[in-house]
Amino acid sequence: DDDDSKEEWCKHQPGIIVRRPSIRLFCTSPTSKLRPDILGKIVSVGNVWSGSRVLVAETGDDLLTSAVAQRLDGQGCAVQIYEQRQPHCMFTVWLDLTAAQRAVVRY
Repeated sequence: DDDDSKEEWCKHQPGIIVRRPSIRLFCTSPTSKLRPDILGKIVSVGNVWSGSRVLVAETGDDLLTSAVAQRLDGQGCAVQIYEQRQPHCMFTVWLDLTAAQRAVVRY
């Protein structure tokens, strides 16, 4: 009887998976405008490597800026150009970027 109640309880519980925030996870969310493969191509074709100096122009969110900051890995400089009154810094705060990775981004 105890096994039946456990199976019944498990059957009606929603499945929840807790994941660490990552750029790939945000790209696959329904609100994202960039697919992970496209974001990877932009960063790769843009020749973004550790030590690069990069100019990033974004209009929506700062997902591309976060990907560039992660790729620079604390060396180099990324300048974000934005059209609103304040810079986009949503994903750079949510993601688990190190202090050195966040420090390369200039607004």
